[in-house]
Amino acid sequence: MSSTIEAALDEYLADQTNTSSEVERGQAAKRTVIKAGSDAVPIIEARLLSGSFEHKRRCFGLLIEMANQISNSIARSLPDKPPLLIIWETAVLIQVGEGFDRAPLFDLLKHPDPYLRHLSALAIAFQGLGQPAEAPRLIPVLIDALRSEAKIEGSQFPVAGGSLACLSKLASSSFLPDGRAIEIYNSTWAFPPPVLPFPLTAIALSGAEREQTILEVDQWWRANQATFRLPRP
Repeated sequence: MSSTIEAALDEYLADQTNTSSEVERGQAAKRTVIKAGSDAVPIIEARLLSGSFEHKRRCFGLLIEMANQISNSIARSLPDKPPLLIIWETAVLIQVGEGFDRAPLFDLLKHPDPYLRHLSALAIAFQGLGQPAEAPRLIPVLIDALRSEAKIEGSQFPVAGGSLACLSKLASSSFLPDGRAIEIYNSTWAFPPPVLPFPLTAIALSGAEREQTILEVDQWWRANQATFRLPRP
């Protein structure tokens, strides 16, 4: 059974843009995966952990489409999942309106791996999950992420740029030396659905611009941390 599901997932994730028959094979494979329900979840999860950015995006979409079959079990098992799956699958539950325990995602803000701390902060900020009084848990992690050289889940979108976009929105300030607005592509463009749980922006911070931006964000936070509140979810 698992080999059949894996083969179908491979077929669905393959490039299917050349001929109508390839597109149909891909869609048939997708239907096979969805029909497998909970049996397909571990196989899809493995791709969320190790696949390319495009494969992760499409596997995320699959889980959303399968939500009526799997959302309850995902919510129950969320605390026991690897950190990356906690981030992705919390977003699945949010998109389908399923209740979930916030603790596993918010606990990642203290994870020893900087990438996981930063990615969880991006997911929390971008999806508006923080309660008003939780700014001291979230904002320092977002500020720390401004120094990250990582890209979001194998994409070309920088963690630092996503963090700056979140901070700019929360503070209603650009923080960039030239004051330009930061566009989040998966919020404002016709980006392929579903909306991913991270802010995707082309802003790349480096050198003096990075240091000046971090200085401005630090100054804003020091001046406002006693009274600043996150927007209500």
